[in-house]
Amino acid sequence: MPHLRSLELDDIGVDTDLSDRPWSRYIRAISSLIGLQHCKLRKLKYYLSISRADDLLYTTIAGHGRYTSPGDRFRLVFRDGHDSIELHGVNVGEKIKELANYVAAAEAQKLQKIASDNRVIDLVVGIIDAIEDQSTNKESALS
Repeated sequence: MPHLRSLELDDIGVDTDLSDRPWSRYIRAISSLIGLQHCKLRKLKYYLSISRADDLLYTTIAGHGRYTSPGDRFRLVFRDGHDSIELHGVNVGEKIKELANYVAAAEAQKLQKIASDNRVIDLVVGIIDAIEDQSTNKESALS
């Protein structure tokens, strides 16, 4: 039975309310692909459900509430601030699992920041070095 050896996702998004942590979930699923030796992810986005009232845009995050928002999509960035990552080699699955952990932490941090600010200040999810420094260094392979 053939296995997928290379996967590239470019400029795509998921329709979400962010609280379901979809990119981390999908990235974790990618990590289980047997025989994967190359993975490139570029310009991953979260499409938001936007409502308008009083000339303001709002996004509703399930279980968290409604927040003013400057736009209709978050973009995922990685630790170095780039919007892409490319992984090669025999241990790509393990690196992708570490990436999924990073993305899950970034998504959780973004929700926490929105709740504490009571609004969406920027549309970036990622770059969470302070949280990573306190972790068990599972993300070290991504630096």
